[in-house]
Amino acid sequence: MPETRATPSVLTPQEAADYLKVGCSTMKRWRLRGEGPRYAKVGKAVRYREVDLDEYVKGQLVS
Repeated sequence: MPETRATPSVLTPQEAADYLKVGCSTMKRWRLRGEGPRYAKVGKAVRYREVDLDEYVKGQLVS
């Protein structure tokens, strides 16, 4: 049985870029343009939740 977490996994911009198989510069460009997956600011740090990355990819599916 898969392990479930009480809180979603939180990733750095580099980890999120690796997760999506894109460059970290792409993640930054998306943030600056107001595009891409949702993210959180924790102080000055940018963090992504895996669930938001998955939802972003789901929203990019083409029929």
